[in-house]
Amino acid sequence: MKGGWHASGRPDWRKLRYLYHYDAAELAEWRDRLLALDQETDTVYVVFNNNSAGDATPNAKALMDMLSGTAPEAAAARADEQYPVSAI
Repeated sequence: MKGGWHASGRPDWRKLRYLYHYDAAELAEWRDRLLALDQETDTVYVVFNNNSAGDATPNAKALMDMLSGTAPEAAAARADEQYPVSAI
């Protein structure tokens, strides 16, 4: 038996796996981790794969803004306005 997202045995596991919108607090946690990692290496790459409902683009844009110094809530709100996600 497979673990992780496959463990549920649900036929819609793919939708469940990729259908997620990170909130401002979750992105802020990643911002802090990435800023620390940036001090240890020359290049840091981030990939968002939560694309079932189009969440990857606004989440990536919000994180980019946060990494540039924008407050988490403001960055997330601005990205959500620029890249509205469709409900599934």
